[in-house]
Amino acid sequence: MSVAVFVLPILILAALALGVLVYYLCYKASINRKLRGEESGAHVPMASMESVWKVVAVIAIVVMYSSLNSKIVNLQDELTDTKITLTDQIAEMQYELYEMQQTMKKETSMISAVYYDFGEINNKEHTVEMIFDAVLNSYGAETEVTLNYRGESVVLKNNGDGTFTGSAVFPMFEENYEDGLFCVTEGGVTRTERWEDTVCGALKDSCLPEFYIAESSFRYERGNGKNKGTVTVKGTVSLRSKVDVTGSFYNLKLIVKKDEAIIDEITAESDSFVIERSYPIAQGEKLSVWLTGEDMYGYTHEQHLSGWRMESGFSAAEQEMIPIEVDRVTKPEGPLSTQ
Repeated sequence: MSVAVFVLPILILAALALGVLVYYLCYKASINRKLRGEESGAHVPMASMESVWKVVAVIAIVVMYSSLNSKIVNLQDELTDTKITLTDQIAEMQYELYEMQQTMKKETSMISAVYYDFGEINNKEHTVEMIFDAVLNSYGAETEVTLNYRGESVVLKNNGDGTFTGSAVFPMFEENYEDGLFCVTEGGVTRTERWEDTVCGALKDSCLPEFYIAESSFRYERGNGKNKGTVTVKGTVSLRSKVDVTGSFYNLKLIVKKDEAIIDEITAESDSFVIERSYPIAQGEKLSVWLTGEDMYGYTHEQHLSGWRMESGFSAAEQEMIPIEVDRVTKPEGPLSTQ
């Protein structure tokens, strides 16, 4: 608490004592004056004493108000500190509760860990092999484990050390968001448990190399005069690194499209390259720039870099800039040939 909380009450008492002293001195002075000049009627008017008391009262009220206000401020500070302390304690209790729940979950769970990896990719059938390893908390020589995942029942082999291994082949381009389910059979009794952190979506997003662009900057300049019906595309593309990207991807190209039609292809000879080309464009048409590349399995990846639509009154400052999208891999028509 503030020092003022202890000092201000003392000041109040001092002000009251000062008022009493002033009143006593004035009263004594008036008596003396009456004794010395009683015939002239000299005395201290009561109005003066009332004024002295009013001043003393005002001082006392101000001091008391300041003390009360200080106490309120200190109480507010204490309340804020208490709220912060309670918030921290609640957060700590919630974290401890979460840890306890996780610990209890591990202790009561049949499956202590699940690991998976990708094996062979078949670019003719557009499938990928997934290899699973499940670790059981308790097991026996007769324990059987089956994983139901993406419509397949994968029987896992008992390795005798608590790990169960199996594999299956799945389509890469099919979307699936259902949880995997483990079935553990022991002593004629089957129990099930959901696979935490099931791999969802399309497997192509997890098993194929990532097409990653570290930096890109584009701008569009509309022509003037005779070149009013043209737009110049200027920009730079930098890939992540020569080892990670050009070592895994081939046939890197910048593709320029007018609406959905390809009007230009620029072969990239390094992991950083520049474009500056002009194209005719009519009102309502849209230019867009894409980066494409082929991975080691023969799949084509593409990323949308930016776009610009010609509208009446559009200037370079009003161009439509579209941010980089995620790596997009479309399922090709027919089988691919391996690089």
